[in-house]
Amino acid sequence: MAHGHTNDEIAGRLYVTLSTVKTHLANVQRKLVARNRVEIAAWAWRNDVCSPG
Repeated sequence: MAHGHTNDEIAGRLYVTLSTVKTHLANVQRKLVARNRVEIAAWAWRNDVCSPG
């Protein structure tokens, strides 16, 4: 997600359902108190969970 992948792409790469991806992203968003996917990605970059690009 932090690299710009859609929910469908994430589901395909991880071999899970779209519903599972949406549930996990919603939980991450709630736990980080993030307003959207961009804030989740920014958090991931700031905390060295992944690197941009």
